[in-house]
Amino acid sequence: MDINEALDEFDLPDGATHADLRTAHRELIQIFHPDRYSGKPNVKLRAEERTKRINLAKEFLDQLNVTAFYRTKERRESSG
Repeated sequence: MDINEALDEFDLPDGATHADLRTAHRELIQIFHPDRYSGKPNVKLRAEERTKRINLAKEFLDQLNVTAFYRTKERRESSG
């Protein structure tokens, strides 16, 4: 995972702060938490997979130990 993939997981804009990351993480976990889909095994499996990606992206960004995340035009172009 690279920074662009991690930021895309949260749909964070250029210049997003660490507080924005925490808020986006909390909101996405509330939406995709697998326990919400206990009666729907297929949906629960997809929610588990999405939750894992969300948590992996947050851990990656937390490990960068930065307070303001940003993507320059060059970074976006180089990723793809």
